[in-house]
Amino acid sequence: MNVFKQQLEQLGAQNQYRSIPDLIHQGRYITRENRKMLNMSSNDYLGLASDENLRRSFLKQYGGNFPSFTSSSSRLLTGNFPIYTDLEELVAQRFQRESALLFNSGYHANLGILPALTTTKSLILADKFVHASMIDGIRLSRCAFFRYRHNDYEHLKNLLEKKRRKI
Repeated sequence: MNVFKQQLEQLGAQNQYRSIPDLIHQGRYITRENRKMLNMSSNDYLGLASDENLRRSFLKQYGGNFPSFTSSSSRLLTGNFPIYTDLEELVAQRFQRESALLFNSGYHANLGILPALTTTKSLILADKFVHASMIDGIRLSRCAFFRYRHNDYEHLKNLLEKKRRKI
C-alpha cells in the first residue's frame, strides 16, 4: 500500500478525513441530505450575498456596467477593476482619510495588515482562542508572538511584563 493511501486511511480512522459536501444553497439556508439548516458557517455575516432585494437594486442601478459579483482572485494576481478604486476613494472620502484599502475577506485583511504593521522587533500577544486567520497573519509578520490563556488577563499581564524586557 502506498504512503498516501495509508495516510488517507489513517485520517478516516481518526474521523479527520475531509471531503467537500454536496449542499443546496438557498439564501441563508443550506440543505444537506434533505435537511434544511441555517448556514452558520458562512462568511456572509450580514446576509448581503443572499439578499435578493439588494441584488435587484444593484442590478437596476448598475445594469451590466460592473465587472463581476465577485473579485474571484487577488487583485495582486489578476489586476484591479476601476470600480474597486472608486469604492476605496469613496470610503476614504466618507471617513475623511487620505486613502482606503479594501480586502475581499477578513482572512485577506489579516494576512495583509498584520505583516504590514509589524517588524521583526514587534511583539504580539494574542488570546488562545483568536481566529486562525489572525495566527496566519501573525506568522507571516515574523514578529515575536505569544498566546495567553483565553480571557486570562493576569496571564496576559505576566507575559507582557516578561516579554517587554526582552524587546
